[in-house]
Amino acid sequence: MLTIAISTVTASLNKLTEYLQTNIDKIDHRVNFLICSQREPTNTVTQLSERVKVIKTTESGLSRSRNMLIENSQSKWLWIQDDDIELEFEALDKLVYILQNSNNDLHFIKIKSLEDHSKFYKDYAFHRSHKLTNSLKISSIEIIVRREFVNANNIKFDTNLGLGTQLPCCEENKFILDLFKANAKVSYLGLATCYHTTNIESRAIDHAGRFCARGYLLRFYPFYIRFALMLRWAIKIPAELSFYEKMKLMLKNYIRK
Repeated sequence: MLTIAISTVTASLNKLTEYLQTNIDKIDHRVNFLICSQREPTNTVTQLSERVKVIKTTESGLSRSRNMLIENSQSKWLWIQDDDIELEFEALDKLVYILQNSNNDLHFIKIKSLEDHSKFYKDYAFHRSHKLTNSLKISSIEIIVRREFVNANNIKFDTNLGLGTQLPCCEENKFILDLFKANAKVSYLGLATCYHTTNIESRAIDHAGRFCARGYLLRFYPFYIRFALMLRWAIKIPAELSFYEKMKLMLKNYIRK
């Protein structure tokens, strides 16, 4: 009924599968796991257990991985995930019940801090109302989508965006925007179904690449908000770049063919 679709790479695969195999009995039997492991020496498919399947591929690029997971899933619902999360088993049971009775096409869940379970991963105030620009505030691991809706509308992750490319972010924002444009019926859930690190100091961030990605992304938003967003990001988003450098990178990738 629900596939948790996880992108990883060969160096992290063993740790991920050990976590799943250790905890599989704590998870509702209607939930299965589909893993795409990139940078592998060969292309293979392995059924590790009844509910855990691994696709190994020589390819790289996060968006390619997400698309491969969508193409190979057989479940009604698909929850897109990273390999560094921890599941909240009780909330996951509640999620399965909600999905079983849902008439929506798209659900957004909440994430809590891995370091402090009493805190959220981000400010979810935007959940209070639905609007197009919410697509800019949602992380990929918060997306649960009806597979049939994605396939019927031929929606995929843009392979120009995401880790492993020169535009290393914003792939989820473009994906969600495409779902919104296809008139997906949307639900914002109060459930926090997993934990993710909020320790940003541990992350290596390509600031220049991320502003390039934002410039490319703006092409797909309504014209009347593109340059307002560009200015806002140049002013508000902290980075080791000047305002002028941020604007230059975004404009270059906004207009490039």
